[in-house]
Amino acid sequence: MKFLLSARQSFAVSDPAKLPPHYFPHRIRAATPYYFKNGFGDFFVQIITGRGFSVQFNIFDILKKKCLYPYTSRPVITLHFMLKGDVHCFLNGFGEAWLREGLYHLFYVPGKVRHRAWFEPGAYHSFHIDLSPQYLRRLSARYPEVKEALDRWRQHSISGLQQHTARITREVAHLIEELKHCPYQEEPDKSWYLETRIRELLRLYVHDMPTEERLLSLIGSRMEKIKYYIDSRLKEHLTIPGVAKHFHIGSTTFKRWFVRYFGKPFHQYLLEQRMQYAQTLLQDTDRPISDIAEETGYSDTASFSHAFTRYTKHAPGYYRQR
Repeated sequence: MKFLLSARQSFAVSDPAKLPPHYFPHRIRAATPYYFKNGFGDFFVQIITGRGFSVQFNIFDILKKKCLYPYTSRPVITLHFMLKGDVHCFLNGFGEAWLREGLYHLFYVPGKVRHRAWFEPGAYHSFHIDLSPQYLRRLSARYPEVKEALDRWRQHSISGLQQHTARITREVAHLIEELKHCPYQEEPDKSWYLETRIRELLRLYVHDMPTEERLLSLIGSRMEKIKYYIDSRLKEHLTIPGVAKHFHIGSTTFKRWFVRYFGKPFHQYLLEQRMQYAQTLLQDTDRPISDIAEETGYSDTASFSHAFTRYTKHAPGYYRQR
């Protein structure tokens, strides 16, 4: 994962040979180093690649408050550990997320979009393992809890995912230190050494997962099918009983799991999807507002205009002309 200076501007990579001395104790023998410097501070990134995964260590020394833009060119599934400092993030397609010192999570991060991370002045250390779908596929039988993230990757979902919070215990911290001190630089020894420790970190993470979170992970595939069903039928009259019946789920269970999985009630999600689709049609097409109203599930233009104005604070006609 890269960190961009702005929503469109990459950092220039500085010569690792010019690495400031205070970073020397953090050098990792098996890693490829990258050093970045700017007026707000600098950061030092080291990456170790293996067969089906990569391990990345990040050290930030921030002098001025700054928003950086985490970016990946393709969707990634990553196990992220915050070793020092707290970072407030906005994950596109998910919403607000906090990376807090001493905690770690499994993330699904959509690709080709700019996420945001706000840094206050200070030092930050983080570490993450990017896991390829092929690698996770081999583990999904043993750890079905990772299936939800894997399903989102398969569908190239634009909805990010932050799974449950786990604490960095002494055992987890010891495994991270062992990864940092990988004694091998050549294959196959390097990947074997790293993989045994990554598997153990995954085992500890899943073992720490509360029972409810495990259940949520296991139903992730069904919930993503429900999402696709709703998103592809925005013009239809959709109701909780109707959608729940289609997927052979009781209405009460459907409502509970919908909020738990998507973080919002069914009707709020449906309204947001319809309004976002309406905004796209108004901006990108010349279709009459009456057609757009019908396309987004409204029986008449007046009802659509009222809902759109409440949602965006602008009437449809004004929104199109902006």
